[in-house]
Amino acid sequence: MQQWGSPQFDYGGGVVSDGAGKVYATGFVQGLATGAQVGAKYAGSTGTSWGHMGDLVVAQFDEVSGKQLWLYQSGTPGGDAGQHLEYQTGKAGGVLVFGASTGNMETGSATSKYGAQDIVYLKVSQFGTLVSARQAGTAAADAVGKVARNTAASTVYLPGWSDADWIGQSPDACVPQTSREAFLARWCVQGVGLPVQ
Repeated sequence: MQQWGSPQFDYGGGVVSDGAGKVYATGFVQGLATGAQVGAKYAGSTGTSWGHMGDLVVAQFDEVSGKQLWLYQSGTPGGDAGQHLEYQTGKAGGVLVFGASTGNMETGSATSKYGAQDIVYLKVSQFGTLVSARQAGTAAADAVGKVARNTAASTVYLPGWSDADWIGQSPDACVPQTSREAFLARWCVQGVGLPVQ
């Protein structure tokens, strides 16, 4: 067992192995994490609680020794969390991180890009550096569940829920628009959102 994170409240979300001796984990911390990249600082609000998340973190560990090799920390003044991971093989290897933010991970501002809580997608290299960050959502709150990767098509399938309609999607005729709706989205690994159902 390996403990990791910050001196404050921390949460571990998803984990994935690269099949070559490295394991990646994601979640959130409510302080500056041990081993965070140079220049990292805690961006979340102080005195936060479970419901407010913290800063999103991704860490790489040695599969045999359990030693933490690097940790990437990023966040907004709102709440951010990593929830699920997929490993990307090949020359552009790294991890695809899916989670949530109440701020804007693309700009670092406290105001969310779309609604109360958005879905975030980060690509972090195998060396612990951010490659890209994207955000998607409705005018209300959105969350993503366990993702599934189609490596042949370079796409990821995201199930989740939303408290509002996605652009181009009509509300479920059987359910009032004020209720929570499930969705299934296809997302390409370059961070471009594809159709939501």
